[in-house]
Order: sequence, then structure tokens, then C-alpha cells
Amino acid sequence: GMFLYASVVLGNLQEQGSEADLEDELCEHFPNGLEQAYHRVAVRILERAPPRRCDAAMKILRWISCAARPLHWREIQTLFCISPENAICDGKKRRAEHCKDICGSLVEVQPCNLEPSDVSESTLRLVHTTAKR
Repeated sequence: GMFLYASVVLGNLQEQGSEADLEDELCEHFPNGLEQAYHRVAVRILERAPPRRCDAAMKILRWISCAARPLHWREIQTLFCISPENAICDGKKRRAEHCKDICGSLVEVQPCNLEPSDVSESTLRLVHTTAKR
């Protein structure tokens, strides 16, 4: 409900690249509901990002929305490295930035209880099932 809406909206506002972008987001595009909030985050991630980052975001969102369980960041990194067409695994294709930097407030990162400082062991999921729409 309202807490999820606030979380998505605040996350989107925090991820604006400049003060001008923040003002534009607040004045021109402030979402009226959860659907609009998801849309604003998706627009920022998928339309304003460079093509490679947009592709990475789409892959991550597809993988975590279709997975039967929350995926570890290391598993997602491995998926970027594997090329089924060429039957190779290229470690150089791991993402330099973290999932949260790529997908913003659409994803939730849960640190590993056993190793909280190890980012690769954190699990990722959509912020809420309604984000699949």
C-alpha cells in the first residue's frame, strides 16, 4: 500500500542525476499512484539510460521476475557471463555496477545473513509482486 508507494517514489527521487532532474521529477512527473510510480522508475531506467545499461536492466528484471526463488547477485553475474549460442563463459562480462544501481527501486536487495558484507551473496527480488506488471 502506501509504504510501498512511498518507498518506490523516494527511491526514484534519490536516484535522480542532478538537482534539475529532481525538480523536473517533482514538478512535472510526480506519480499519483503505485502504477505511475513504477512507470516513472521504468522510464528512468529503460529510456534514459545508455543502451547497454538498459539491456542489463531488462535482463536482470526478466531473470528475477521469472525465477522460482530469489537469485543471488553472483548468480545473476554468472548469467551475464554465459553465452549459450557460443557455449562459452566469459568472466569479463560481469557487471561493474551493482544491481541496485542498474535497476533502482524496482528491486530489493537482501544481504546474506552469514556474510552481510559480501555483496555477491545478497539476494535480489522485485520490490513487490505488483512490479511485474
